[in-house]
Amino acid sequence: MDNIKNINKNLLNENDPYKIFEANKETSLEDISKTYKIYAKEYHPDRHSSKTEIERKEIAEIFSKISSAYTKLKDPEQRKRYDYELELEKIKIEKQKNNPDFRNTLNGFDPRKTVTGGFNLSNLTDNKIDVQELKNNKAELSFQNGKEKLSQSDFERAIADFQSAIELNSQIAKYHTYLGLSMMKKGWNGYAIAEFKISLTIDPNDKIAENNLYLLNKDTEKETKDTRGFFGKVKGIFKKN
Repeated sequence: MDNIKNINKNLLNENDPYKIFEANKETSLEDISKTYKIYAKEYHPDRHSSKTEIERKEIAEIFSKISSAYTKLKDPEQRKRYDYELELEKIKIEKQKNNPDFRNTLNGFDPRKTVTGGFNLSNLTDNKIDVQELKNNKAELSFQNGKEKLSQSDFERAIADFQSAIELNSQIAKYHTYLGLSMMKKGWNGYAIAEFKISLTIDPNDKIAENNLYLLNKDTEKETKDTRGFFGKVKGIFKKN
C-alpha cells in the first residue's frame, strides 16, 4: 500500500473513465474489470479506517470515482455513447484549433465588444454550426439506439430514445415515424397517430408513416362503426320493450 498516495493523486484528478483504468476504447471489458477489482479492493473505505480524516475522504472519493467509471464502461450502451461523445469532442477541438478567431475568445477576448478594424462576429459562424452538428449527431445516435431497442421489443426504452432524438432535432421526419411505431406497439394509438401526422407534415413522402396512419385510422373507423352498431342494437331492444 506504499504507492497509494501516488495513485491517489492520479485518480483524484482524472475524470476520463478509460484513463482511470489505464485503458482505451480498444481495451476489453475483461481487462477493465481486472483493474477495477484491484482498485476496488485497494481503495475500499473499510480498509483505511486508521488513516487521517483527509486521507479517508480522498480514498472515499477515489472509490466513488472508480465505481462510477466502471459502471459507465461495463454497460455497452453507456460505453458506446461515451465513445461517440469522445469522437465528437475531438472533432470540435480540432476545428477550434484551426480557427484563430475562436482562440481569441478563449483567451479572454469579448466578441460582444466592438473593436475597430478587428473582430468579425461572422467568423464565429463555424463554431455555431459545430454546436448544431454535435446536437444533430447526438440525435442520430439516440435514434439508432431507439431502432435497436425497437427491434428487441423494448418499447418503453425505444420511446425514450426517440423522444431524446426529437428534443435535439424535431425536424427529422423519421424520428417522429419511429416514435409513432413504438407507441403503436405499446397500444398508444392516439399518440402514434399524432406522431405519424407530424412526420407527414415534415415529409409527405414518408411511406412508413403514411401506411401506418392509414391502418390506425381504419381501425379507429371500424371501432367507431362497431360501437355505433352495438348501441344501435341496444337502442332497438329498448324500443321493442
